[in-house]
Amino acid sequence: MLPDTGNALAGATPNSFLGVYLAIWGIFTAFMWYGTWGASKVQQFVFLSLTVLFFLLALEKWTGIESVATFAGAIGIICGSSAFYLAMAELLEEVKGKKVLPY
Repeated sequence: MLPDTGNALAGATPNSFLGVYLAIWGIFTAFMWYGTWGASKVQQFVFLSLTVLFFLLALEKWTGIESVATFAGAIGIICGSSAFYLAMAELLEEVKGKKVLPY
């Protein structure tokens, strides 16, 4: 998982390997998404969007198409924003003892 730094001890990680690495995280996250079925819709959305994000990032590494990375970045912003919302909703519910934000 090293970038190309010119170090003689280790070269840069090949993009094909990074694609496999990201795809494995996508598979793991897909199982986590399955685990959210029956939970809140926001949790389901966070894990679904994260699964899509990992597979898009893997696809970009395998194909080298930069527009896929741009689209993955947009999905990442949506995923991160929804995760932030979920965290705030759960935190406020814990602190206030009631639902403050719907999730």
